[in-house]
Amino acid sequence: MNKNKASSTVISVLIILVAFTFLAGTVTMYATNITLTRSQQEQLRLTKQNIWVYGDGTAFAAISIENMGGRDVVIDKIQVQGVEVEWSTIYYLRRSTALSNSLIRPRSTYWFDFEYASGTFKTFTQGSNDLLLASGDTMVIYIISPGNIGVDDLGKSVDITVFTANAEYSVECTVKSAETIDIYGIAYSGDDDDGFLKTIEIATNGIITNTIIDSLEFDTVKGKTPRIIHVSNDIYAIAYSG
Repeated sequence: MNKNKASSTVISVLIILVAFTFLAGTVTMYATNITLTRSQQEQLRLTKQNIWVYGDGTAFAAISIENMGGRDVVIDKIQVQGVEVEWSTIYYLRRSTALSNSLIRPRSTYWFDFEYASGTFKTFTQGSNDLLLASGDTMVIYIISPGNIGVDDLGKSVDITVFTANAEYSVECTVKSAETIDIYGIAYSGDDDDGFLKTIEIATNGIITNTIIDSLEFDTVKGKTPRIIHVSNDIYAIAYSG
Protein backbone atom coordinates (compact mmCIF):
# COMPACT_ATOMS: atom_id res chain seq x y z
CA MET A 1 0.00 0.00 0.00
CA ASN A 2 2.81 2.41 0.86
CA LYS A 3 4.55 1.53 -2.40
CA ASN A 4 1.40 2.41 -4.35
CA LYS A 5 1.15 5.75 -2.54
CA ALA A 6 4.81 6.48 -3.27
CA SER A 7 4.30 5.62 -6.94
CA SER A 8 1.25 7.88 -7.11
CA THR A 9 3.22 10.73 -5.56
CA VAL A 10 6.06 10.34 -8.09
CA ILE A 11 3.62 10.19 -10.99
CA SER A 12 1.82 13.31 -9.72
CA VAL A 13 5.11 15.21 -9.47
CA LEU A 14 6.06 14.13 -12.99
CA ILE A 15 2.69 15.24 -14.34
CA ILE A 16 3.06 18.64 -12.64
CA LEU A 17 6.58 19.05 -14.04
CA VAL A 18 5.43 18.13 -17.56
CA ALA A 19 2.47 20.50 -17.30
CA PHE A 20 4.70 23.31 -15.99
CA THR A 21 7.23 22.75 -18.78
CA PHE A 22 4.45 22.76 -21.38
CA LEU A 23 2.95 25.97 -19.98
CA ALA A 24 6.36 27.64 -19.83
CA GLY A 25 6.98 26.68 -23.46
CA THR A 26 3.56 27.99 -24.44
CA VAL A 27 4.21 31.32 -22.70
CA THR A 28 7.62 31.59 -24.39
CA MET A 29 6.11 30.88 -27.81
CA TYR A 30 3.32 33.41 -27.14
CA ALA A 31 5.82 36.08 -26.11
CA THR A 32 7.96 35.33 -29.17
CA ASN A 33 4.93 35.60 -31.44
CA ILE A 34 4.00 38.96 -29.91
CA THR A 35 7.56 40.23 -30.43
CA LEU A 36 7.63 39.05 -34.05
CA THR A 37 4.18 40.51 -34.73
CA ARG A 38 5.16 43.88 -33.29
CA SER A 39 8.43 43.94 -35.24
CA GLN A 40 6.48 43.31 -38.46
CA GLN A 41 3.83 45.96 -37.83
CA GLU A 42 3.33 48.79 -40.30
CA GLN A 43 4.38 52.21 -39.05
CA LEU A 44 4.88 55.34 -41.15
CA ARG A 45 5.91 58.75 -39.89
CA LEU A 46 5.00 61.86 -41.89
CA THR A 47 7.21 64.92 -41.35
CA LYS A 48 8.56 68.06 -43.07
CA GLN A 49 5.12 68.77 -44.56
CA ASN A 50 4.70 72.01 -46.50
CA ILE A 51 2.29 73.60 -48.96
CA TRP A 52 3.27 76.73 -50.91
CA VAL A 53 1.28 78.94 -53.29
CA TYR A 54 2.68 81.41 -55.82
CA GLY A 55 0.98 84.64 -56.80
CA ASP A 56 -0.29 83.13 -60.07
CA GLY A 57 -2.06 80.35 -58.13
CA THR A 58 0.50 77.61 -58.80
CA ALA A 59 0.78 75.41 -55.70
CA PHE A 60 3.18 72.74 -54.46
CA ALA A 61 3.05 70.31 -51.55
CA ALA A 62 6.00 68.46 -50.05
CA ILE A 63 6.32 65.77 -47.40
CA SER A 64 8.79 63.22 -46.03
CA ILE A 65 7.50 59.69 -45.34
CA GLU A 66 9.64 57.48 -43.10
CA ASN A 67 8.94 53.73 -42.85
CA MET A 68 9.64 52.95 -39.19
CA GLY A 69 7.89 49.57 -39.19
CA GLY A 70 9.27 46.09 -39.64
CA ARG A 71 7.95 45.47 -43.14
CA ASP A 72 7.81 47.08 -46.56
CA VAL A 73 4.67 49.04 -47.43
CA VAL A 74 2.94 50.15 -50.61
CA ILE A 75 1.61 53.70 -50.78
CA ASP A 76 -1.50 53.42 -52.93
CA LYS A 77 -3.06 56.87 -52.58
CA ILE A 78 -2.31 60.42 -51.39
CA GLN A 79 -4.90 63.09 -50.65
CA VAL A 80 -4.48 66.81 -50.04
CA GLN A 81 -7.44 68.66 -48.56
CA GLY A 82 -9.52 65.52 -49.18
CA VAL A 83 -8.77 65.50 -52.92
CA GLU A 84 -6.93 62.50 -54.36
CA VAL A 85 -3.65 63.40 -56.06
CA GLU A 86 -2.92 62.18 -59.59
CA TRP A 87 0.24 60.05 -59.79
CA SER A 88 1.52 62.12 -62.72
CA THR A 89 1.70 65.20 -60.46
CA ILE A 90 3.90 63.40 -57.91
CA TYR A 91 7.70 63.49 -57.96
CA TYR A 92 9.53 61.34 -55.44
CA LEU A 93 12.97 60.41 -54.11
CA ARG A 94 13.87 57.31 -52.08
CA ARG A 95 16.47 57.69 -49.32
CA SER A 96 18.11 55.06 -47.12
CA THR A 97 18.25 57.53 -44.21
CA ALA A 98 15.79 59.90 -42.57
CA LEU A 99 15.72 63.53 -43.64
CA SER A 100 17.02 66.00 -41.05
CA ASN A 101 16.66 69.31 -42.92
CA SER A 102 13.41 71.04 -43.83
CA LEU A 103 12.03 70.72 -47.34
CA ILE A 104 12.15 73.92 -49.37
CA ARG A 105 9.79 75.29 -52.00
CA PRO A 106 10.60 74.38 -55.61
CA ARG A 107 12.59 77.05 -57.42
CA SER A 108 11.79 75.31 -60.70
CA THR A 109 9.95 72.26 -62.03
CA TYR A 110 13.13 70.85 -63.52
CA TRP A 111 13.41 67.67 -61.46
CA PHE A 112 16.93 66.71 -62.51
CA ASP A 113 19.48 67.80 -59.90
CA PHE A 114 16.58 69.29 -57.95
CA GLU A 115 17.26 71.16 -54.69
CA TYR A 116 14.79 69.78 -52.14
CA ALA A 117 16.60 70.78 -48.94
CA SER A 118 18.99 73.68 -48.52
CA GLY A 119 22.15 72.75 -50.42
CA THR A 120 20.93 69.19 -51.14
CA PHE A 121 20.35 68.20 -54.77
CA LYS A 122 19.00 64.94 -56.23
CA THR A 123 17.07 63.75 -59.27
CA PHE A 124 13.38 63.02 -58.60
CA THR A 125 11.24 60.45 -60.42
CA GLN A 126 7.75 61.17 -61.71
CA GLY A 127 5.06 58.94 -60.22
CA SER A 128 3.03 56.57 -62.37
CA ASN A 129 1.59 54.01 -59.96
CA ASP A 130 1.66 52.79 -56.35
CA LEU A 131 4.93 53.57 -54.53
CA LEU A 132 6.92 50.91 -52.65
CA LEU A 133 8.68 52.06 -49.48
CA ALA A 134 11.07 49.55 -47.91
CA SER A 135 11.37 49.13 -44.16
CA GLY A 136 13.82 51.67 -42.74
CA ASP A 137 13.78 53.87 -45.86
CA THR A 138 12.44 57.40 -46.33
CA MET A 139 10.60 58.85 -49.32
CA VAL A 140 10.53 62.57 -50.15
CA ILE A 141 7.50 63.58 -52.20
CA TYR A 142 6.64 66.78 -54.06
CA ILE A 143 3.17 67.32 -55.53
CA ILE A 144 2.24 69.83 -58.23
CA SER A 145 -1.13 71.62 -57.87
CA PRO A 146 -2.36 69.52 -54.91
CA GLY A 147 -5.94 69.44 -53.65
CA ASN A 148 -7.24 72.45 -55.57
CA ILE A 149 -5.06 74.67 -53.37
CA GLY A 150 -5.01 78.32 -54.47
CA VAL A 151 -4.23 81.83 -53.29
CA ASP A 152 -7.48 81.95 -51.32
CA ASP A 153 -6.16 79.09 -49.13
CA LEU A 154 -3.20 81.09 -47.78
CA GLY A 155 -3.05 80.73 -43.99
CA LYS A 156 -5.47 77.81 -44.02
CA SER A 157 -4.70 74.54 -42.21
CA VAL A 158 -4.81 71.63 -44.67
CA ASP A 159 -4.52 67.85 -44.27
CA ILE A 160 -2.08 65.68 -46.23
CA THR A 161 -3.14 62.02 -46.01
CA VAL A 162 -1.15 58.98 -47.12
CA PHE A 163 -2.97 55.67 -47.68
CA THR A 164 -1.60 52.12 -47.66
CA ALA A 165 -3.46 48.82 -47.99
CA ASN A 166 -3.76 48.56 -44.19
CA ALA A 167 -3.90 52.10 -42.81
CA GLU A 168 -3.98 55.82 -43.45
CA TYR A 169 -1.72 58.51 -42.01
CA SER A 170 -2.50 62.21 -41.86
CA VAL A 171 -0.71 65.44 -40.91
CA GLU A 172 -1.72 69.09 -41.00
CA CYS A 173 0.18 72.05 -42.37
CA THR A 174 -0.51 75.72 -43.04
CA VAL A 175 -0.60 76.96 -46.63
CA LYS A 176 2.20 79.50 -47.11
CA SER A 177 3.13 82.02 -49.76
CA ALA A 178 5.98 81.03 -52.06
CA GLU A 179 6.58 84.60 -53.20
CA THR A 180 10.13 85.53 -52.27
CA ILE A 181 13.13 87.11 -53.91
CA ASP A 182 15.80 84.76 -55.28
CA ILE A 183 19.41 85.70 -55.99
CA TYR A 184 20.96 84.63 -59.30
CA GLY A 185 24.49 84.83 -60.64
CA ILE A 186 25.29 85.86 -64.22
CA ALA A 187 28.71 85.04 -65.66
CA TYR A 188 29.75 86.70 -68.91
CA SER A 189 32.74 88.00 -70.87
CA GLY A 190 33.03 91.77 -71.14
CA ASP A 191 35.40 94.14 -72.92
CA ASP A 192 38.58 92.44 -74.16
CA ASP A 193 36.99 89.10 -73.15
CA ASP A 194 37.56 89.72 -69.43
CA GLY A 195 35.45 87.42 -67.23
CA PHE A 196 32.76 88.95 -65.02
CA LEU A 197 30.23 87.65 -62.49
CA LYS A 198 27.26 89.67 -61.22
CA THR A 199 24.51 88.74 -58.77
CA ILE A 200 20.97 90.11 -59.14
CA GLU A 201 17.53 89.65 -57.61
CA ILE A 202 14.68 88.01 -59.53
CA ALA A 203 11.24 87.69 -57.95
CA THR A 204 9.25 84.47 -58.31
CA ASN A 205 6.92 86.27 -60.74
CA GLY A 206 9.90 86.84 -63.07
CA ILE A 207 10.44 90.53 -62.35
CA ILE A 208 14.14 91.48 -62.39
CA THR A 209 15.03 94.22 -59.95
CA ASN A 210 17.31 97.05 -61.03
CA THR A 211 19.72 96.47 -58.18
CA ILE A 212 22.99 94.64 -58.78
CA ILE A 213 23.88 93.02 -55.48
CA ASP A 214 27.56 92.45 -56.21
CA SER A 215 30.02 92.06 -59.08
CA LEU A 216 33.38 90.39 -59.59
CA GLU A 217 35.92 90.38 -62.41
CA PHE A 218 37.11 86.79 -62.04
CA ASP A 219 39.65 86.95 -64.90
CA THR A 220 41.28 90.22 -65.94
CA VAL A 221 42.95 88.74 -69.04
CA LYS A 222 40.56 86.37 -70.78
CA GLY A 223 37.35 84.76 -69.55
CA LYS A 224 35.51 83.68 -72.68
CA THR A 225 32.27 81.60 -72.73
CA PRO A 226 31.90 81.25 -68.95
CA ARG A 227 29.52 78.69 -67.43
CA ILE A 228 28.39 78.40 -63.80
CA ILE A 229 28.53 74.80 -62.54
CA HIS A 230 27.07 73.50 -59.29
CA VAL A 231 29.69 71.61 -57.25
CA SER A 232 27.94 70.77 -53.96
CA ASN A 233 25.76 72.45 -51.36
CA ASP A 234 26.28 76.23 -51.78
CA ILE A 235 29.52 75.87 -53.75
CA TYR A 236 29.60 76.80 -57.45
CA ALA A 237 32.41 76.96 -59.99
CA ILE A 238 32.89 79.01 -63.16
CA ALA A 239 34.30 77.13 -66.15
CA TYR A 240 35.53 79.20 -69.09
CA SER A 241 38.03 79.41 -71.95
CA GLY A 242 41.20 81.24 -70.97
